[in-house]
Amino acid sequence: MLGSRWVYDGCGDPVWAAALAEAILTGGRQAQMVIEHEGRMVDVPARMQVRGSGSAGAPVPEVASVDSVADGPVATVAAGPVVLVLPRVVGAPVDGSATLTGSVGDDETVLTLAAMR
Repeated sequence: MLGSRWVYDGCGDPVWAAALAEAILTGGRQAQMVIEHEGRMVDVPARMQVRGSGSAGAPVPEVASVDSVADGPVATVAAGPVVLVLPRVVGAPVDGSATLTGSVGDDETVLTLAAMR
């Protein structure tokens, strides 16, 4: 049994906003997933390749709060000194000076998962 699980909308979470801003600005990639199998940790290959448009070592402003969330097909999250833009509907266009993109497998289609203004 896996135990209790929770689902929440990260748009109101300042820790989520800070992590997303950092990934976008520093060229961050997807987290490595691991599972426990027969008492040992096993790496699970990523199904989606994710990458921020920035570069390692880039400055990241401190995000300590989420000030507002405007929802709709595209959500706009004002979080301290950054504004994050996320599609809530697949294919909804997002714009910003820096982005987080993703692709699945060998498919050359790149999706914009988030942007920052």
